[in-house]
Amino acid sequence: MTRRTTPVKHDGICCDNCGMDPILGHRYKCINCEDYDLCHSCEELEVHDHKHTFLKLRTERLTRSDFPFIPAPVPAGSGIGGDIVPPPPPPTLPSSSLFPPKWGLPEPRQERRYTAPPASFIDTVNQFGFRLQHLITTGNSSSGIAASNIYRSLMMAASGSQGKSREAFGQVLNFDPNALYDTVKDVVNLDDYCKPDSANSSIELAIASSVWYGRELIIEREWASTMDKIFDAIPGPQDYHAINRWASQNTRGKINNVVSPQDISPSDIKLMTALYFKAKWSEPFEKYLTHPAAFYGFDNRRQNCNMMHRTDDLLYWEDSIAQICVLPYQNNKPSTSIPIPSTPTATSPTWKAAIILPKNLGLPHLQAILSHFSHSPSTLRTLLTPTSATAPITGTPPGLKSTLVHLSLPRFTLRLSQDLSETLFDQGLRPASKPSHDFSQITRTAPVAIAGVKHDLFVEVNEEGTEIAAVSTTAVFGAMPRAKIPVEMKVERPFLFLVFDEKSGLVVCVSVVGEV
Repeated sequence: MTRRTTPVKHDGICCDNCGMDPILGHRYKCINCEDYDLCHSCEELEVHDHKHTFLKLRTERLTRSDFPFIPAPVPAGSGIGGDIVPPPPPPTLPSSSLFPPKWGLPEPRQERRYTAPPASFIDTVNQFGFRLQHLITTGNSSSGIAASNIYRSLMMAASGSQGKSREAFGQVLNFDPNALYDTVKDVVNLDDYCKPDSANSSIELAIASSVWYGRELIIEREWASTMDKIFDAIPGPQDYHAINRWASQNTRGKINNVVSPQDISPSDIKLMTALYFKAKWSEPFEKYLTHPAAFYGFDNRRQNCNMMHRTDDLLYWEDSIAQICVLPYQNNKPSTSIPIPSTPTATSPTWKAAIILPKNLGLPHLQAILSHFSHSPSTLRTLLTPTSATAPITGTPPGLKSTLVHLSLPRFTLRLSQDLSETLFDQGLRPASKPSHDFSQITRTAPVAIAGVKHDLFVEVNEEGTEIAAVSTTAVFGAMPRAKIPVEMKVERPFLFLVFDEKSGLVVCVSVVGEV
């Protein structure tokens, strides 16, 4: 056994307690904090939160070709790896990394350009979301998803796939399997574009990713490096408390229990993504105008709700199928109900909410709207962006216009936990659910497969704003009556609630509200 004679130097990493710069010897990284490291001496003093988990790094992080957190070899007699034919080598790439520097994917600590991905990619993500929402909207209850959040999680898995499994990901996520890296670049650019400037924005939006591996699996170092460098996801061993703490911290306490002790497995990998969004309406609903009222669900049964009221000039559209109303949030500019045209130099999102109310009660009418947007995502983007809005349902101009509207909208909170596995498998991901060596870029310990996809969602809308966790949405509406006869939009039956960026047309969350 060879012993080190010189302590390892972790260049660029300092101890957040004593200030040792750089850390010499073992480095301890907190997986619960965004950027917190301790040297060996300070870790022994237990100066940090005792509930947090630290990873012990024996080698310099991501400056060598080896991955320092590889678990111990699979124990003899475990039944794993004994009779398995060695997997074929991964396809040869132009570089030693899964994502070579020439593709232009910056590391998390490098400065990134905050520009929206191309409209075609926005349409791809929106289409994925509305198709999935259409498929899960089947009963009399509410449902909802944060499509970009799910898309990111699946792309993390796709980045380590090959063969039929990569083709399956390409079919479900609508990308060319031979151009995987371009799609990953779009995912990274989209996340960076969405993140607000904390100094100038009143919007809270946070995106996080993590990788949790079973202790019997040996993770391939290149894929682990990709997760860290590209997705800001530092791999760590599965731990029930650590995973739930991570989820709670990255959703501001709105989603606290994503796994149970029974979900912890020594032989699987959990890829997790979290999204938190919170915004205030540009003009809040006046609380004294909120009164008890009736809301009629899909089965036409009466439900009691607290109905908020606002009369104001809002972007509005109506045809024979539905009413659509757009409510602006406070962004980093003076609030206004009149849309501000996008400019080529605009680099930050303008977040708004849209309420789509079918004129007829019943599940088929909502499903028809979802189906329309899933088949024609560019129609939705064109509707939501002010430069060339067209009618969403019939396709007839002139589209959204500033209109005096009296809006009656129920306060509501959604807490959803949904297993999307079979839905995604039926859409084409089934080959990736069968154990194979297609994921040998992730691990070669044993043939692996996608075992399940789960989505937890929290959405709250009240007089002040919207909150979404892991998809958590907070919406706040405004009120300002005019001396004109307003259009009446009474949301007393199931409706669609969207949170979107006016500039790019990205829908960050879509919900079918059937219960309040």
